[in-house]
Order: sequence, then structure tokens, then C-alpha cells
Amino acid sequence: MEDLIQNSQGKLTNLLQQIEKGQFKKAREWGGADVIITTTPLQPSQSEQNFYPDPATSNIIVITRHAQCLSWLFCQLGSILGWSYDSLTKYAFFSSLAIAALRYQYEHLHLDVKESLTNQEQEILSKILANPEEIAAYQSQPVIISHFGVQIPALMAGDGTQPQGILLAVVHEAEKWLTQINQATEY
Repeated sequence: MEDLIQNSQGKLTNLLQQIEKGQFKKAREWGGADVIITTTPLQPSQSEQNFYPDPATSNIIVITRHAQCLSWLFCQLGSILGWSYDSLTKYAFFSSLAIAALRYQYEHLHLDVKESLTNQEQEILSKILANPEEIAAYQSQPVIISHFGVQIPALMAGDGTQPQGILLAVVHEAEKWLTQINQATEY
């Protein structure tokens, strides 16, 4: 197990360096484990036939102009750390990554945009961002957020012009996941 963790840490370090140099790719917009990454707000009626996950039932929807780069990153992280989660804990893993992306967006919003968010959006964000450990606890149960399918397009204003910032924030969250796994195996 120790070799697997060290190997994964090395791959995450390489991925961070690659992103810092602007060497990342694009992939088709990603959806799975109750997370959707997209460039535009979705409506259930807009979803393709047999498209999974459906926006109406997904817990976290990340709307970002960097959706293709972020989708590529989710695929990379799934490949690197796929050994560390199972069919239940994948919800916690991918939700924690999505929450890291939302947190990055929110932290980089201008004050006037933050003030324009509705009360419902503010309430949802405070639940998601204030205590991510409670929401995306690294446990063997799916992550449940009380407002399914809520989308906050205004967060896209916090993306920045280059995708490196949001990508790095998500990789750092993956490093936290790996640290949790490492600590759990030490006992």
C-alpha cells in the first residue's frame, strides 16, 4: 500500500508541475458520481437521451468556462487515484474535487458579484464551502447535499482567464484525499 501511495503522490506532483507550466489538455464535459462539469447551466429537459447524470438529481454542478480542462483533470485524477475509492466512496472523492472547484470560483469572485447572489445561492454556498469536511467527508457513504441540482452560474465570474488556478485547487484537494488514505493506513 505504501508503494501505491508514493507512486500516486509522485504522479500528483508531476501533474501539478505540468499544470503550472500550462501543459494540460481538454476533454469532453465530465459527469459522474453525482457531479457535472459544464460550461452552461443545464436543465433536465436539455440533457441528452440516456445522459447520466441528470442535472435534476446531481448533487454538485460546476459551471466553468474551463469545463473541458477541468474535465480532463477529473479523468486524470480518477486514473491516478482510482485505486483509493470504491463504488460508494467515489461520491466523496469526486464531490470533494467539485467542491474545491466551487470554492476556488467563490474565493475569486469580485465583491459586487458576491453581493448579487440570491439568498438561496448564498445559503447553499455557505453550506458547501463553510465546512467541506462535513459535506465531503471521506467516508464510505455517498455525499448528500440538501439542494440537488442547484446551479450557480454567477460563480463562473471567479474562473479567471486561465484554467491553471482552478485546476491547481482541485489537484491540491486530491492531495488531501491521498493524505487521508495514507493516515488511515498508518493505523
